[in-house]
Amino acid sequence: RRSSSVSFSASASASASDPSKLPAVLRAVRSSSVDMEDPSSLRCATVPDDVAAEAEAAAARPHGCTLCGASFASRNALFRHVRSRHGPKDDAVRLERRTAALLVGYDVRTDADAGTEEDGSKEEKAADGTAEKTEIATEAEEAGTLIRDAFGSALASRYPSSDEDGKERAYARVTDKSEAAVGLVGAPSQCGVSRLRRRALAQECGVGAAGDVVVLSYDAPAPPAPDEDEEDGEIVGRTKGDDDPEAAAEARKIRLREEAERRRRGELTELVRLANAELTMADETSRGRNNPLDVRILADASMPPESMMKAERSTTQRAYHYLLPLRWLPGGVEAGEWWLDNQRRTLLERKEQEKNGEGNNGGGNGAESNKQQGRGKKSRYGISLADANMGRSRYGISGGEHRARAPPPNDALRLLKGALRSAESEDLPPPSSSSAKNARSSGEGDEGNEASEGEEAASDADGTEEGAASYSGREKRASPGRFGTLAFRERLCLHNFADPSLDGDEVSPNRASAWRAVDRARVVRFLFHDPANTGGGLDGGDEGKDDDGDDRPADGDGKKKGKREEVLVVVEFRGDDFLRQQVRRTIGSAVAVANGWLPSDFFTIASDPDLVVETPLAPGGRTYFAGARFHFEEMGNRGRELFDDGGKGAGAEGDADADADAAAEWSNELRSRMLERLSSPESLEMEEEWLRDLRDVAAPRMRRELDRIRGSAGDGGGDGNGEGPGGVDAESDGNAPAARRDRPPELRPAPPEYERTVSLLRDIAGTGRWPSTSAARSKVIKRESLMAAAAAAGSGGGAEEDDATGGGGNG
Repeated sequence: RRSSSVSFSASASASASDPSKLPAVLRAVRSSSVDMEDPSSLRCATVPDDVAAEAEAAAARPHGCTLCGASFASRNALFRHVRSRHGPKDDAVRLERRTAALLVGYDVRTDADAGTEEDGSKEEKAADGTAEKTEIATEAEEAGTLIRDAFGSALASRYPSSDEDGKERAYARVTDKSEAAVGLVGAPSQCGVSRLRRRALAQECGVGAAGDVVVLSYDAPAPPAPDEDEEDGEIVGRTKGDDDPEAAAEARKIRLREEAERRRRGELTELVRLANAELTMADETSRGRNNPLDVRILADASMPPESMMKAERSTTQRAYHYLLPLRWLPGGVEAGEWWLDNQRRTLLERKEQEKNGEGNNGGGNGAESNKQQGRGKKSRYGISLADANMGRSRYGISGGEHRARAPPPNDALRLLKGALRSAESEDLPPPSSSSAKNARSSGEGDEGNEASEGEEAASDADGTEEGAASYSGREKRASPGRFGTLAFRERLCLHNFADPSLDGDEVSPNRASAWRAVDRARVVRFLFHDPANTGGGLDGGDEGKDDDGDDRPADGDGKKKGKREEVLVVVEFRGDDFLRQQVRRTIGSAVAVANGWLPSDFFTIASDPDLVVETPLAPGGRTYFAGARFHFEEMGNRGRELFDDGGKGAGAEGDADADADAAAEWSNELRSRMLERLSSPESLEMEEEWLRDLRDVAAPRMRRELDRIRGSAGDGGGDGNGEGPGGVDAESDGNAPAARRDRPPELRPAPPEYERTVSLLRDIAGTGRWPSTSAARSKVIKRESLMAAAAAAGSGGGAEEDDATGGGGNG
């Protein structure tokens, strides 16, 4: 533009058409002629004062403090102002995030199955009068809720929000000094509750616990820093006699951390004490309302700040116990009497040795020496007689054994042990190993549970050849992701041992939840229950003795006050996880196998993913959750178990021993309560009825189904051709032989109308001419299993030739 008139007219025209597009600067331009070739003729624009003020206000508005109205040039300056002027005061208590693991026990004091179905649901009447099932919370979930509420109340009681004068306390976080409040953070995690797993893995209703674990996070005041002169400078002061400043500073930091951790443990112990008091008060208040739960916290562990532990997902091994009466076994009553005789003689000899040792050594050293000598002995006859004062406790069961003075009177215990061992997972060879025997080492889940001589012999007899196929010809699955040698445990398809009321999709063999590893299924302890004694039973210690101090029943008729004395065994199941009703169905199957009502290879057949087999359900009320292991978390605890602090607790070794005593005492009390409820005449009659029904109705029905699966009535019918009742071999020792475990199923001849088609299909698969498909679909038919099945089902040596030519063999 050569003149201001042109420029101004153009600007005015634009302003008239759309004033919003014309900047305020152009509306106040005052200039003379502008020569573009002469820079000196250019003029400046003058901005009105109101426009400048508006721009300045707009620039200051995003960085203004809403509390006091102050404005700042940057957001960082604004944040510094808010923290310094409007943040917590300097006297605010600093909070830190903590994580605690709680060992929890709970007992179902009433019949939890009353009005409740086996699948954890209850029937309710709908509006139209029809019955419909609704899911209910299990006892494990209710116990977790009570623990959460009690711990929250303990936090509020320990760290009140106001002081004695009614002045509200100020709390701030240690990290960013922002305002905070004392209390729980997030939802607790629990081993016995299935929130992140499938519903099929949830704990049964009516099952108590001796070692459930709850992990929760909470904000609590940080421990105060120790004074410089505390404990004569040994905690935070200079190290006496240390001339190296760097070493002294490092030692001082270490002592500071240890002292802070010690105080945190002390605070957690106090919180647990308050929470238990809250649980006791709630229990007494709700007892009149028929509250079925008795919950208590048995031990605690303070987790490090960097721990990401979650009780449900961090568990590497779970354990359940079942109280099995010996009267369910053939000759079990005589076996119980044999155990009582051995136990009584052992205790009498020990008392005599302690008396002699105290007299000779003057300080009771003889008793200690006898304890050390008795530790680690193996029973000559493969039967462990546990003693509460010997060995290391694991899942509430202490180790150590007595040597049996005489052999068992019958094979009841050996048959039970063999049936349970057939339900265990095998140890698969590591990928880098050429022999399966290299994998048979003591895994992390079997410490302190050495096999007896009889068990070792049975293990050798049950060994399978390297690379042997499974019963159905499928490849065996390992347990990747588990700790140590537990990763080489075989996963078994246990869909037949799950609750039948679950949806088919929940326990389908196509689901990973149906494939479980059973690390151990063993008898770990004997119990003697005397209903006339409120103390429970003879549990390897002083419990359950008669009034005269004898360890045997006072009378020989086996009944007192309408109840009977009996000997039981504690059957322990360890595994990565358990399906609902898996423990009870395994016990029912083991009882049937031990009695000879089901074949010895029943567990092998029932774990076939291609078969649907009925499994007997043992009576309820005898199962409890024994405990859990966290191997990966224990690595950070120098290999010690989660609640074994190695003497670093609030009260050092004394409190650690007190926690162990509390857990052991609760385990004994829980078993005594369960046995007292089960000793009523009604419960005994119900169990006898179940045993008769298993023998006369359920087992014959299952044998017929197994015969149909095998395709040979003589294999499981017990027709007298070298087999005992129920299809159990007379020469069998109760263990599943390798031949039965790994042989292919015998197929019955095809019907005439399908004979031609079946022969053609088998010929195609056997000669490898099956069309190429995906890897997953190609596993539907296995060439090796079909060829072996054809050879087993064919007639004479010409069966394979007939199949190869499509000539209609008997396969």
